[in-house]
Amino acid sequence: MKQHHFFAWIGLVTLVVLNGQAADAGLTPGIEQLYRLDQLATFRDSVKVASVSSYDRTGGNNDGFGGQYSFVRKESGGLVLADLKGPGVIYRIWTPTPTDDMMEFYFDGEAEPRIRVKFRELFMGTHPTFERPLVGYGAGGFYSYVPLPYARSCKVFLRAERMQFYQINYATYPETMGIETFSVQPTSEQREHIEKAKTLFGSTGKDISAYVVPEGGEVETIASKVTLRAGQAATLANLDRPGRIVGLRIGPAEALAGKKRDIVLRAYWDNDPTPAIVSPAGDFFGYAWGEPAMKSLLAGTADGVSYCYFPMPFDRSARIELYAEPGLDRTVSVEAQVLFVPIARRQNEGKFYALWRRENPTTLGKPFTFIETAGRGHIVGCVQQSQAFETGGTYYFEGDDQTTIDGERVIHGTGSEDFYNGGWYDVPGRWETQRSFVLSGCLGYKKHLGRTGGYRIMLGDAYAYRESLLQTIEHAPTNNDLLNDYCGLTYLYSQDRPTCDFALPPADQRAVLDPERIIFATWWNVPVYSFSLRNATLTKEGIQHEGREVRFLSMRARDTATFGPHSISFTCELPAAGTYRISLDVVKGPEQGKVQLFLDEAPVGPELDLFSEERHPAKDQYIGTLALEQGPNNLMFKITGRNEKSQGLGFDLTNIICERQSREVVAAQSNRRAVEPEVMQRVYEQAKTPFKYGVVLKGQDGRKLDCPSVFRHGSKWYMVYIVFDGDGYETAIADSDDLLTWRPLGTILPFRHEGWDAIQAAGYVALQDTMWGGSYELGTYDGKYWMSYIGGALKGYETDPLAVGIAWTNDPTAPAPWQRLGEPVLSRDQDDVRPWESLTQYKSNILHDRDRTLGYPFVMFYNGKAKGSPERIGMAVSNDMRHWHRYGTDPVIDNQTGISGDPQVVRMDDVWVMFYFGAFWRPKAFDTFACSHDLVHWTRWDGPDLVAPSEPYDETYAHKPWLVKHDGVVYHFYCAVGNQGRVIALATSKDLRAKATR
Repeated sequence: MKQHHFFAWIGLVTLVVLNGQAADAGLTPGIEQLYRLDQLATFRDSVKVASVSSYDRTGGNNDGFGGQYSFVRKESGGLVLADLKGPGVIYRIWTPTPTDDMMEFYFDGEAEPRIRVKFRELFMGTHPTFERPLVGYGAGGFYSYVPLPYARSCKVFLRAERMQFYQINYATYPETMGIETFSVQPTSEQREHIEKAKTLFGSTGKDISAYVVPEGGEVETIASKVTLRAGQAATLANLDRPGRIVGLRIGPAEALAGKKRDIVLRAYWDNDPTPAIVSPAGDFFGYAWGEPAMKSLLAGTADGVSYCYFPMPFDRSARIELYAEPGLDRTVSVEAQVLFVPIARRQNEGKFYALWRRENPTTLGKPFTFIETAGRGHIVGCVQQSQAFETGGTYYFEGDDQTTIDGERVIHGTGSEDFYNGGWYDVPGRWETQRSFVLSGCLGYKKHLGRTGGYRIMLGDAYAYRESLLQTIEHAPTNNDLLNDYCGLTYLYSQDRPTCDFALPPADQRAVLDPERIIFATWWNVPVYSFSLRNATLTKEGIQHEGREVRFLSMRARDTATFGPHSISFTCELPAAGTYRISLDVVKGPEQGKVQLFLDEAPVGPELDLFSEERHPAKDQYIGTLALEQGPNNLMFKITGRNEKSQGLGFDLTNIICERQSREVVAAQSNRRAVEPEVMQRVYEQAKTPFKYGVVLKGQDGRKLDCPSVFRHGSKWYMVYIVFDGDGYETAIADSDDLLTWRPLGTILPFRHEGWDAIQAAGYVALQDTMWGGSYELGTYDGKYWMSYIGGALKGYETDPLAVGIAWTNDPTAPAPWQRLGEPVLSRDQDDVRPWESLTQYKSNILHDRDRTLGYPFVMFYNGKAKGSPERIGMAVSNDMRHWHRYGTDPVIDNQTGISGDPQVVRMDDVWVMFYFGAFWRPKAFDTFACSHDLVHWTRWDGPDLVAPSEPYDETYAHKPWLVKHDGVVYHFYCAVGNQGRVIALATSKDLRAKATR
């Protein structure tokens, strides 16, 4: 056998006699399941796999915090945590909240406990029953994998008044299994099993193939060295005889690293054309966000080699290969070893499968699915990578794992890190850094990036099913109401091919996406690199503001520092190099100073005066722009002075926000397909509105109204519209019970004293239900309602330059100001601006494309223009509503002259429809439409207008459409210009004028 230097630490296995019993004799459930890896593929005889846990029975997030659900019943002297009927085995006990209270285990109805141990000591390795490394702790969690068999029953009792978080996993077996109840004094045979299990558990990262080989099996090592070519597969092993893989090793590990996930591991059993293993190669070995992160007993990376020791039996043939995606842009050479044993799959064994899934974004109201399949088998591991769209926290990790086996939900966890034997994410010393243990661990924790993940390998506690399995995990504390980017890998054995889809997403949809807006929470745990040598203090403080607590790091300084003005420097780790806009979330107040960002002893941005007579938070305060490196960067802030009214030199800082400014245009799809003429005609027939109802909303005191956008919320209809008072645009809201009579409520985007959008703020609702004739309700993202708007700082009617901004609120119906981002998301000053929009941008419409037709969940259509050129409609895309990439180099609607603008996009049957207005490429201004199959290539309607000038009130312009189909009637709201000024008018598909109130 040829030995390559990557495998110098691995010994050659030729004959294995470790197991000491015939491979087909089967196992009595219990301790042997912890080390007989040769039996891991064997189907389980359990009749039920389940758990008892402290999860919130109401569906809330009180999974142990208050202890209301942390017992099955109360008895004199304490709490019953589990009362299990046998025969069965407890396989796993976990908690992040151990105490010194006594825990007692009562077997088979006995009056006295056979085991009595302090709850904390159960995990410490000091009790003779619970020995390390079969028990342990780390990453905030405490766990035991010591099997506790019981013939008739087992009651777990805690002598305490209060319990918090816990999980107890168990399996129930038929009477014929001959399970013997746990004995405090193990026999010599049992002692031998325990020692073998302990030895194996102490072998993480080592060659454990000896435990995987059936008795008498001889290992053949298939060694290879391959260089991957773009678009081609390289074979690591090709076997045409029965047997099993007992080990797979690939090195160097860095060859499989990278954020593109463009190298795929595939394995095929028995000439099945569809792979049983199909996963980004690194992720199969527990890589996280492109880098090695897992070092478990059965899979991971150690000493520069990625390894897997799951047994993989097959009937006739096997092929293992690495596939390089066509876009591979680097040289990748690897050495591999495949350990093969010529012992065919037994009838009672499943084949090994590995399923990789990504949901980006996850689905509102529905948990992330690791796997859903029919058939018989058992899960033996899950690996999860999670990324928030809103960085600076991982609140989504409150979500619970849930397992439905054979149609019954039998396992309900208590939090995501709990599933991986951890606890208390984002708490120092607990789930806050990469940690690997024998069967579980944390793949990493980056609060500022909104990233974390974990893994869990299952041996005795494998999730066995006979008919069906659904394994999920929530992506929010409750109701799955946070959108995130989730990746999951499931290791399992199955009798037949699982019924789920194994196809990988396209390569460009697999890549790790680094956030562009990164929030460093100085109020909690961002490292302070340094601060003033003397005359300064740091404390953690908080204030109440509008009913919530705002926490911050508070610096107080006096006199002078040793080396000039008082300063504080923070270490900010960034995922990519680039130019970053730096802003601060601060608390202003009467004792605050002036703060400025410095580099090399020179200021790099404006001086922020943080003085205010009243203490209040101020978000997104711009302080400078810097070119920063990937990895750690030290950002220094100096207190340069104070306002003459200020009483001190204070600096109260909640967050540092670093927003990457480098931009690029996303390439557009090239597969153009015109919409058929008969479809265009059908759309016209559905959307035409020949009946002019009249004016439905007029401005007060001669103010001009513009750009209606209509939505439903609850039992009412609402219209967001623009008000022009002679100086600039503001945005207002009105409501209606019937879509005909409208009542103004107030302003939601008012003028501001300063800023890029101080005088112009013209808003349009976003994320509306796009289905024609649908609900017309607004969707939420990240728990908020969203709006895009055009903003500007110059007075006048649409005075250039204008740019696109983003705003949000918790209540879209309230006549109260929406919150806004500090800077525009699209402007002419950005380096990716396209020639046709180089002067200004106008109205926009954002839809949530849940199918990710273009690879992004959010799609914006907007019109813009260059100097002396017509207005055209183009596109942008986003993953998080805050950061937008222009899509394609050309506009999607271009009528060569005049204006094409103010798009509204809906879904009508199987086609996308864009309503928009045209002006001056035919007389006056009018509303028309275009259709598309793919959101990119649009076929323009050249027939009759949907609305055109015809009445005195719209004789000049009838334009800027917003269409709603409700109860069989199409309501076409538009901006009318005529003898009543600039107003909002309505046309309909049926004559409703008899309903008009005169």
